[in-house]
Order: sequence, then structure tokens, then C-alpha cells
Amino acid sequence: MKNCSVCNKRIYVFECNLTKTYICNYCCDKYQLNQWSEGWERYFKNSQQHFQWQDEDRSYEKCLDCKGLCRVDEYEVITKPEVGFGMSLFSFNHNGKFIFTNNPDHLFPKRKAFLEKMICETLEDYYYLAETYHFLGEYNKSIQLLTESIKKYNNPELYRLLGQSYHFKGKREEALINFKKSLFLSETSAVTKRYMADLLRSMKDYEGSIYFYKQSLDSFEYNEDGYINDSFYEYNYFGLAIAYSKINQFEKVIEVANEFLFLSVIDWDTFKDKVLQVRSNKLKDSNMKSQIYTTSTIYEILSIAYIELDNLDKAKEYITRAKWLVPDNIDIARVEGIIIGKRSNDQKLKEYKTLLEALLTNAEQKLFDPIEKLSESVEEIKKNVEDLNKESPIDFLELKPNFMGVGLNINEVINKLLKKR
Repeated sequence: MKNCSVCNKRIYVFECNLTKTYICNYCCDKYQLNQWSEGWERYFKNSQQHFQWQDEDRSYEKCLDCKGLCRVDEYEVITKPEVGFGMSLFSFNHNGKFIFTNNPDHLFPKRKAFLEKMICETLEDYYYLAETYHFLGEYNKSIQLLTESIKKYNNPELYRLLGQSYHFKGKREEALINFKKSLFLSETSAVTKRYMADLLRSMKDYEGSIYFYKQSLDSFEYNEDGYINDSFYEYNYFGLAIAYSKINQFEKVIEVANEFLFLSVIDWDTFKDKVLQVRSNKLKDSNMKSQIYTTSTIYEILSIAYIELDNLDKAKEYITRAKWLVPDNIDIARVEGIIIGKRSNDQKLKEYKTLLEALLTNAEQKLFDPIEKLSESVEEIKKNVEDLNKESPIDFLELKPNFMGVGLNINEVINKLLKKR
């Protein structure tokens, strides 16, 4: 048996698409984890910078059709680096095998390559591949596969995912039909109720969306593994605040916005002090950007609601908080300008109303744009990984699917990113 062409120490296992030579599992592991090693130093002749250009030259794509892409479940990936500190692993396992990476941007392309090599036979086969297409934005493929799968399996999660794909593709009526079918089969699903509410809000059925947002919150609970059954339950409060504002129920806007703040953020003075510590590099909190983004938007919505109720002192209080959190936000500056204008009566009421409606629409888009939301989630995960690699030699993120979960199926990561309050 010949030795690995990279490290020249271990027995080779398969031919690598990157090197075009035979390498061992260990060296393959290190490349997929983007970890510099003695073997890769030897191979790249000390050019560590080239090794870290996987995103720029897309060299990781060469792994997608390689025999070394996946491992059997019994295999243990050595995550501890040879150089430096920290280790991170995002993985997906199915049918006794798994794929892995340290970069969430690479996970779904790898998952697609892994699953497409299999024949869809079971419910899980169909769901995982369709979900992969969905999160890669390949909605036609997910719709086609899910349409095929529901002929074999009358499952609520398949209908829910089909509804999501139709919604993201802009086919709202088809989305509505499939969400209804999903709820008929599983009346207690908090996630499906939230998706139904989002859809109805986008269709301007605000009363209907309010009903389903409330139903989703009423269905909120922890499962037997200790995870909440809707990792993005906060969006119910955002949706309720927007929907109530659309039908001019501003007292309700204030009620649900304050309920969200009570559940998700510590009191303002403590939160402000924490932000100051993060900004001065005295405290590390990779979730702070997300907290600032959502909290400032809620403060903005609260301020608009108080303007509509002619409580300019309260409106000023909340827009001042929002401005302190995000000083360069144009919409926040406009809300502040409206407060000043109303106090000096230098604008007509109709002009205020038009501008306030536009600002609420902007807030809605910021909170609910699905593409922006997914992109930001991935970027925050990446930032979290970078911070862990710098700070902790033992912290270890592992992404594995919970079948019929929501979104990226990464409860532990989501809890780190969105629940650290």
C-alpha cells in the first residue's frame, strides 16, 4: 500500500479531485475543515494563503463529486487543528453516512451532491433533498420533487415545505393550498401556522395573519429533546406588530412589541451597557449585531405607533433608543424628523400619514425579506465560527438534522445565534 501524497505518513484511501493523486482520510478531513496541517504545508510548499482561498477560487467545489466527500457514521472526524485554536464542524448525516464542513456556505452544496447520488425512496429521502433545493433557491426542483413525494406520502411537513417553496417563488395561492393541507394533517404545528400567517400578511389579509400568528404562539412549546418547536418564534411578534399597524390598531402594536422586548431583551439600561462593552471590545458577543438589528427595528415601530397616537414624548423616547443603536439609519432619522415636524406643525397631517406608511413598509421588508433573512443568518453563523476559532480551543459546533425540523435544522447553532439574550 502506498502512502498519502499529501502527508506521506498515512495509507492513501482514495483519489483526491483537488490533487489528482491518492490521499488519506485525515488530510481530506483537514482540507474540508479548512485547517492548515503539516501535510498540506508540504503539498502547497508553505503557501498557506493558497490553502485558505477555497471561497475565492471555489476549489471546495472539486470535493462535490469526489469519493471522499462523505464518511460512514462510525468514522470520527479529527476536528482539533494542528496549528492554532478552536474547532468547528457543521455536518449532515443520512442513511449511515455524513458530510461535513467548517463553512456553512459549503454545507448545502455538499448536501446536494451527497443526496443527489441517492435514489429517493423513503419520506426522509424526499424531504431532505427537497429542503436542500429550497435553501439553495432552486424552487422549481423542490416543487417538482415534493409534488412527486406527496403522491407516496401524505405527510404534513412535505406539504409545508411545498407551501414554502411556492411562497418564495411568488405563487401565493398554491402556497395557501399546501399550508392548509399541512395544517389539516397537523393542526398543532407552530411553524406551519407562522408560515401561514406570513403568507396571509403578504396577501394583505391582516386579520387572518393576526389569527395565525396568535395560533402559532399558542402552539409554542419545548420538545422532548429540550428544543423549542419553532426556532424563529420571535417573528410572530414582528408579524403581529406589522399586521396591527396595517389596520390602525396601534395600541395592539405597542402591546405585542413590548411583549417581544420583555421576552427577548434585558432592560434598556443594561442592554445599552452591554452594547457599549461590545463596541469597546471589552465583551465578545457574536449575536449582538442581530440583537441590535431587531431591537432597533422594534423601537422604530413603537415610535411610529406612538406618533399615530399623538404621544410624541413616548415616540421620541423609542426613536432616540433606535438612533443610538443604529445612528446611520435613514428611516430612523425620518421618524425623528416627523416628531420634530409635528411638534412645530410645519407639515400637513396627510403628508405625515403617507411617510409613516412608507416607513412601516420599510420596517416590514427589513424583518421579513426571506432572502435577506437567510443571508444574514448564514453570515452570522460564519462570524460565530470565526470568533470561536479565535477564542476557544474546545467549543465545537456540530450541525446535524432533526428530521422535519424548520429552516436549516440547526437548533444548537440557532440557539447560539438568536437565543443568547
